[in-house]
Amino acid sequence: MKNLYTPELTRVKDITIETRDVKTLRLEFEDERIRESFSFTPGQFVELSVPGVGEATFCLASSPRAEGYIECSVKRIGKVTEAIHMLDEGNIVGIRGPYGNNFPIFFSRNPCYGEGNVQRTLYGAFWCYPLSSSG
Repeated sequence: MKNLYTPELTRVKDITIETRDVKTLRLEFEDERIRESFSFTPGQFVELSVPGVGEATFCLASSPRAEGYIECSVKRIGKVTEAIHMLDEGNIVGIRGPYGNNFPIFFSRNPCYGEGNVQRTLYGAFWCYPLSSSG
């Protein structure tokens, strides 16, 4: 049985600079079996660890439908996030997870959206977000 406290190794495949203090890392699991089987739902998070520095919690920024990689956006605010911002493509980091509950999406008919339209509502931690779609 896999030890829940041992991170899986991932390689930084791409880094996108979003702002002066936010980067998005595209990570690929080194183990092909994990790369193909890793799954999560919106709202879950992972523990990202930098060897010799520490570990911190990050939301998954990629779509659960993405295949072969995950993405995490990281704001530079402390020791671990500073180390993450110093990473280059090809560096290795650890991932544990996914952890936490997902964000449920409820579907309902709402006359405010017109005949035949469906209102999708995403319930997050503090707010209720209506997402409109014809359907």
